[in-house]
Amino acid sequence: MNFRLLKDSDFDQYLVLLNQLTDSPKLDFQEKGIYFYRQSMHSGHTMLAFDEDKLVGAISWFLEPKASHGMKDVLHIEDLVVDEDFRGKGLGKALVLEVIKNVGDEWVYKVILNCKEELRSFYEKCGFRQSGIQMRLDLGEKT
Repeated sequence: MNFRLLKDSDFDQYLVLLNQLTDSPKLDFQEKGIYFYRQSMHSGHTMLAFDEDKLVGAISWFLEPKASHGMKDVLHIEDLVVDEDFRGKGLGKALVLEVIKNVGDEWVYKVILNCKEELRSFYEKCGFRQSGIQMRLDLGEKT
């Protein structure tokens, strides 16, 4: 398994894989540029996992700078997805641990994420514990 950061040439494959997690419409050239620009503005990254030339997993994250906690950041994990044919083989856990290892603890004091209840045990196996509750406000939706 090879890991590397998302490149422009990976984007269409990435959207196909991401559709296994959530609705991800195809983006045109300009929209891809806007995506990469916005991701860079928010210290965002996406790591991909390849089995030979096949994209089989992805995980996104961003860093939130804090004025507290010794000026260390919070690492937010988002959009972990593993291809259906590769699930149950440890790839999801490997992606989570690879991101944490690469970011390190020199500048990060905690890692947080939101997940569905049915994924709780998976993240516990990765070393996470439940902390608090999630609150959500969807913007732009009719109430």
